[in-house]
Amino acid sequence: MYLQYPPKTTGVYSYIEARGGKYPFTVFFGLQAYIKHYLLTPITVEDIDEAEALWALHGEPFNRAGWEYILSKHAGFLPLRINAVPEGTVVPYKNVLCTVEVRRVRHCVTSLLFRRSHPPPSFDRV
Repeated sequence: MYLQYPPKTTGVYSYIEARGGKYPFTVFFGLQAYIKHYLLTPITVEDIDEAEALWALHGEPFNRAGWEYILSKHAGFLPLRINAVPEGTVVPYKNVLCTVEVRRVRHCVTSLLFRRSHPPPSFDRV
């Protein structure tokens, strides 16, 4: 995925929104749990090795140098800036709920959803 950006790309700015559904609004929640579960544990050399093997099985290029850069320059943490509406906020659909800024893209992996092989946290309905 890192190959999709032009060579001089230095950052990517993305957003998450609710595009619609049964109700004209959404209640934003779960970001804190996601961050705690996936983003507050630094990657390790073992994680990089595991990811490289997985990508090789699929015949896809793997940016090992980018992951090693994150490991050495950012102590294994993804260089992200996340902004969001407060958890529990009722937001009309078609509005931004959360933005994610990835810095130093050419040095890092921009596939943010690949994070070990843990399932996402579950949320019990109230």
